[in-house]
This record gives sequence, structure tokens and C-alpha cells, in this order.
Amino acid sequence: MATKSFVVVFTSLHAKKYIRTLIRCIKNVLKIEDEPYTSICRDEHLILVEAHDPVFASSAIERLYGIEKVLIARQIKNDYNDIVETATEVGGNLLLGNETFYVQVEGYSRGFLPKDAEMAITSSIIEEKSSQNVRPGTQDRHDKLLYVYMTQSNAYISIFEDKCFGGLPMGVQGKAVSCIFDEMSAMACLETIRMGYNTKILALYRKESDLTNLAKIINKILPYLIHKKIQLTIHKVSSGGQGFLNMVILATELAINIAKDHNISHITLPISRIIFPGLYVDKLLHRIYDAQLNPILALPDYEQMVAISERLNLPFNAES
Repeated sequence: MATKSFVVVFTSLHAKKYIRTLIRCIKNVLKIEDEPYTSICRDEHLILVEAHDPVFASSAIERLYGIEKVLIARQIKNDYNDIVETATEVGGNLLLGNETFYVQVEGYSRGFLPKDAEMAITSSIIEEKSSQNVRPGTQDRHDKLLYVYMTQSNAYISIFEDKCFGGLPMGVQGKAVSCIFDEMSAMACLETIRMGYNTKILALYRKESDLTNLAKIINKILPYLIHKKIQLTIHKVSSGGQGFLNMVILATELAINIAKDHNISHITLPISRIIFPGLYVDKLLHRIYDAQLNPILALPDYEQMVAISERLNLPFNAES
């Protein structure tokens, strides 16, 4: 049975109307990372990348926003017998002795229910791997996931799957200025990018000893900007009081100047009404509106910040 392997990109819920933009972003990131590919095409809402090295290509694509998840998968026809046969073969190759597995089949089924295919694949794998003590697990507890997704014409048998950040493709909302001076402001910058803004970074520091940590933080952000060359604006802050909110006030004034100089209409505020007093938030919003610009309240909630911190190894102090 002739099959092809693709990097299969699932667009996030709100990015489905920006698929053309997302395809341009995928082409751009593969070019930046010097990852060659044969073709990029669509199968309904899926984006298929036929890459020379699917592992490295998928790793590059995962950095993009507007994506729910990325698979490395075999493409076959949407036919019940082909799906069961190929999924059994893939599962047999992936599973090692004494491992548990879970089969998940989703999408458009023709003449059968996804649950029927799940049960048939599970039974077939158990039979084939019986001598190695391979056994089925549950949705929450398993060593390997065998995932199958069906469009009207094709089915994709996953060899590898990774969850992504979701959000919108970069640039669909316009441009924004984001100030970075610590971990929390960096997370607000990332959230601005996730909202679909092409973001210009203004890096701020108070003393020379802050630069090392600031450089480490910015290095975590730069891969998500998806530009071959990135121009940073770095500014030393010498006035104003201490503390996070005072730094936000100073950063806002500097961001207003940068936005006007570069004809940018939006400014990121690394604050939220959940974490900070509404009075401070209102004052900063009014200041930006008075400058004929638009504010973005981009600071994620605590749970999201914890998730970002763990994924990027970016520790933060929520009480700063």
C-alpha cells in the first residue's frame, strides 16, 4: 500500500479564516530555519507539509501561533479497511514490550463509526503484539497514543503529535509595541503575539547588572517573532520609583513614543484587572487613548502564566 508522510498542521479554532496567512507563516519559518520541503497544500482545514525532514520541520512549525497541534502522519485513503490495516502497522512499529496504548479516531467517517475503527485497531494491535505484553490503556493513562484523523477523502495516521499554543497567525491584527523588562512583561509580549499582532520589542533595564537576565528572557521570545532579522530597541530607565507598576508607567510612556515614530497603532500593557487594582489599569488605558493609540491588556491569568513558564523555562514572580 503506497503511503505518504506529511507534517499535518491543525489550525486553531479562531485561525481557520486565516489559513492563507498561516501557510505564508509556515513557508517563512521553514525558510528561516533552512528546512527544505517539497510542497505545502490543504486538505479541508488541514495544512499538509511534505518536508524533507518532518521532525525538524514540525519542530520549526510548532513555534507559530494559530495552530492547535502538529502531527507527523501517514496519509491514506479514508477507507475503513485501509485505516485499520495501516494503523495496526504503525502501532506495531511504535509500541515496545510491556507498553500501554490508546487509539483515538476522529473526523469524517463514511459507512462506519469512529468507535468501530478504534475497537478494530485496538484488537488488531493486541493480537499482533500479544507476545510482547502490549496492552490497551485508557484515555488518561497510556504510554503511546495512536491518533487517526479523517477528512472526506483521506485519513492521517499519526506517528508523532505535539500540542501548540493556539491563537492567531502573526500579523493578522496589525502591529503592536511591547515592552520587556522582566518575565511577566515577556509573557504579556508572547500573549500579544498569540493575539495576532506583529510585535516590536522595546527592552528596558535600570542597571547594567539587569542586562544578563534581560538577554536570557528576550532569547526565549525571539524564536516566536518569525523574522530572519529582528531589530530590538534597548533603553536604560534612570528615573521613576521602584516596583512593577512604576516600571509599567515608564514603559508605557516610552512605548507611546516608539509607536508614534514607527506608525504603530497598538501598545501592550503587561497588566490585568485580575491581578492589579482597577485604578492603575484605568489610568494607563486613558493615557494610551489620549495619545490616539490603542491599548492591549495582554497579561495572561495566573494559570496561563504557569503553563508558559513551564513550557519556556521562564520562571516568574506573580507577586512582583
